Amino acid sequence: MKDDFEESYLDAPEKPENNSTAEADDLESSYGIDDKSSSSRNRDNIKNNNMREVKSKKQISKERQIEIRKHLKQKRIPTALKPIISIDTEYEQDGEQNNVLSYQYVVSFEGRRCQGIFFTDSGHKKHRLSFETFLAKVIQAAIQEKVISKWPEHILLVAHYLKADLFTFSNAFKDIKTLVSSVRKTVASLRDGYAVDLGKEFKKRIDDNPFKLNDGSNNTYPILVTFYDSMLFAPAGFQSLKKIGELVGCPKKEIPPPYDISRMGEYLNKDRDGFTEYAINDAMIACLHIEQVIQYECIEGGNPHLSFTIGSLAVKAFKETLLVRYKEIFNIEEDVTLKDESFKEYFNSIFGKEKVVTERWIKKSGSTEFQPITDKHYALKSVPHLFETMAIECYHGGRNECYITGPTGIDTWYDFDAPSCYTVILNGLRSLDFDRIKISDNIEDFLGDVYGLLRVKFKFKDDTMYPSLPVRADPFGLVYPLEGICYCTAAEIEVAHYQGAQIEILQGFLIPWLDDERIFTPFMKLVRAKRQHYKTKQYANDFLEKFWKEKGNSCYGRLAMSLRPKRVFDIKSGNMKYLEQGELTNAFFAAYVSGTARALLSSLLLGVPKDKQVIALTTDGFTCNSSLEDIDKNSPVCNRFRSLFHMIDPNGGDILEEKHRMQQVIAMKTRGYTTAIRDDDPEWNSKFINARAGVQLPEEADEENPEVWVLNKFLDRTPDSTYINKSLTPSQAMFLFDRDMISIEKKQLLNYEPDFKRDLIPNGMVNVHGKSHLQCLSKPHRTVEDMKLKRSRFDAWRINNCLKTEEDWDNWEEYFKLSTSLQRIGKGNFMNIKKGENITNVFKRLFLRVWVQELCGVTIDGMKQNAFAKWMSELDEGIYPVNAAAISSAKKSEVFYGRFPVTHRVIKLLKHLVKKFPTFDYEKLFLPDDIEELRRLMQQ
Repeated sequence: MKDDFEESYLDAPEKPENNSTAEADDLESSYGIDDKSSSSRNRDNIKNNNMREVKSKKQISKERQIEIRKHLKQKRIPTALKPIISIDTEYEQDGEQNNVLSYQYVVSFEGRRCQGIFFTDSGHKKHRLSFETFLAKVIQAAIQEKVISKWPEHILLVAHYLKADLFTFSNAFKDIKTLVSSVRKTVASLRDGYAVDLGKEFKKRIDDNPFKLNDGSNNTYPILVTFYDSMLFAPAGFQSLKKIGELVGCPKKEIPPPYDISRMGEYLNKDRDGFTEYAINDAMIACLHIEQVIQYECIEGGNPHLSFTIGSLAVKAFKETLLVRYKEIFNIEEDVTLKDESFKEYFNSIFGKEKVVTERWIKKSGSTEFQPITDKHYALKSVPHLFETMAIECYHGGRNECYITGPTGIDTWYDFDAPSCYTVILNGLRSLDFDRIKISDNIEDFLGDVYGLLRVKFKFKDDTMYPSLPVRADPFGLVYPLEGICYCTAAEIEVAHYQGAQIEILQGFLIPWLDDERIFTPFMKLVRAKRQHYKTKQYANDFLEKFWKEKGNSCYGRLAMSLRPKRVFDIKSGNMKYLEQGELTNAFFAAYVSGTARALLSSLLLGVPKDKQVIALTTDGFTCNSSLEDIDKNSPVCNRFRSLFHMIDPNGGDILEEKHRMQQVIAMKTRGYTTAIRDDDPEWNSKFINARAGVQLPEEADEENPEVWVLNKFLDRTPDSTYINKSLTPSQAMFLFDRDMISIEKKQLLNYEPDFKRDLIPNGMVNVHGKSHLQCLSKPHRTVEDMKLKRSRFDAWRINNCLKTEEDWDNWEEYFKLSTSLQRIGKGNFMNIKKGENITNVFKRLFLRVWVQELCGVTIDGMKQNAFAKWMSELDEGIYPVNAAAISSAKKSEVFYGRFPVTHRVIKLLKHLVKKFPTFDYEKLFLPDDIEELRRLMQQ
């Protein structure tokens, strides 16, 4: 029983966990490795031998586990020959723990299957099954059902979202968690590179961990269990069990009313047969899923051992295309595998790496002698290592901006994508000739099909709508200002140069292509061919088509894996550790692909007619009211992308394709915009945008019209609006404190306010769904510092406000002017702005200081404080309340000059004050740049 929630991780303190280990003596005896008496004698001998290291019971147990594992590994068999046991559990959340109701399974082997379910005596933890007990029961049932003929030595155990099921067994936290360690937001086993992936996407597996099973007749059987999470083989967008069921032809069962997922105990008690059918069906979906993967990858593909993620399969398929090229280049006719040492050197040379061999001496176990150990690994060569930092600085994420905030007008709004953007750009990658690297400050050197990394100082013309050079504005991501200093790639410089920007190259590095052999093109052609093949009527297979699509999309992410230091939770130690890089990690290639993608989208933006509007841009596409035909797609960067696209699909269409169409859109912020009015055309009526900026839809939201909930939430929002965020217990909390994985519901403040990555311009109120809402256009910030200042002030303002009306805009604009003008460099503000205080109240407090201290030409003329407070409190129906205590405190407060901004509401109060105190020399209080505006408004 699992809901499809995005998992987040808690920032728990770094604390080592209890590394408890199960006893192994009985398991060892079953192998004939040792018996208990000799085991005891050996321990005594070790302790009494002064020449040897004294070992703890835990160390001895660990060494014996290694011996057992080595014994079974000698019998390692291909994945396709292992029986499959697919498991699932049903449980009901009870506070901070789960009451486990049942464990269900499907066993599959050589076309035969059996299934069953084990109910717990109660939901209490003491009635949970141990993993060994469950496994023994399942295998016994499979033998009785003649699915398997004998107790196997190797089995493959699978579950969809393994973490949710694996840790419902009674001994999971005691025995299983100590066998794994973290890799990324996953875990890896401590044994020879086999692992259990237990993380965010649950890339988790435990492979080849030994267990002792008892058949009920005191016969024990050693067994190696390989754990797979079937979700790791799910294509993007199809990771829920329901979606996987559709792909493998086994629809997920629905829970009939009046029951629901939170009341599974009631469902079991009142409809045991229905509960059983529902529960076993989940295990069946995971079984069919892994069967299809094994059938395709192992039986038809000839891979003896199945990798554990679709990303690993993609890397393997990519390397196999390089292997073909390797054999052609060196005229190799005999069989060569990916493990061949010469191929490894060839493969790593493409990524700028070389083999490093080191020797170290270690003490032999149980001896005083030492022995040499040779370590071989691949590392960047000297020159690429020297320039890697520059490549990492030039690597950024995608371009993401919102150009209109609020509702658009009613029009035809098109949403376009660059097809397979990042995978297409991979076709541009060739080996780099680092020995001929060149330093240049000549822009002409960086134009065209070249590889370049730059740090530049730039300035665009003031009327530039879409600047094209990115500046990091951490923690707010990339910003595209009119001027600044940035790290970028050659493709981005080419677009900026085309725009007429002033560019000074501070540092520029050109790295020639070594040759014209495209590294990824054979793999991308293979992906394209496979997808087309499985789309044909004769070989139609929706699962394999999406499976190959995901393979194609996986390689780019591996290029940027752990380029910047990233810490992850390590289950073994209970501490945080740094994520290691992968075999495809390459800063130079990652920078090229991401930079070319940003340059492409920037170039396409420039192709939108000037009389048309763009709502937003997200990574590889944008939404606008220009038709596809009217967008200019013939810039140098666009033309190069087109040629790369046609490398893998000579008959491919345009470099932009329409994905959605709407009549009215509401834009909130980057990655947050939804549909207000769908298009009337039946072809496009169901193809609409609903990007929620990370906000989860509630269960009550209409599945057919999900945009309605987002629309109403946006239009009716207040500063206190919230939504329910659902998550699952983070791995860190689970493994540090042995907690069940439960659903955590938390109220979160709704943030549908602008992110100010661009400077907003109010454009009036627009009708949408019977209501009116402010629309803002935008322009680029002058500098990234301007953006950060405005964003920080807006974050403070929106605590008590929402930007929905023209009055809200006036309030925000006054707040920004006031907070910036009153800022004192190096030490606080000239006047503190109270929470929720508007500009007229601040000016009123300033005037109290002027009046009581008789400054700026103001004289009291015997007026009592109470009289003054009464007079001011009665102005404009009491919107300027004053009490005597405030006047008394103003006596000792500083009056500052030349700092106050001019606004319409301040002018309204000021006219009252000048009428009452005609000698008031008010100009001294205002910003010098605002004096002309002040005089003009006072004369009206």
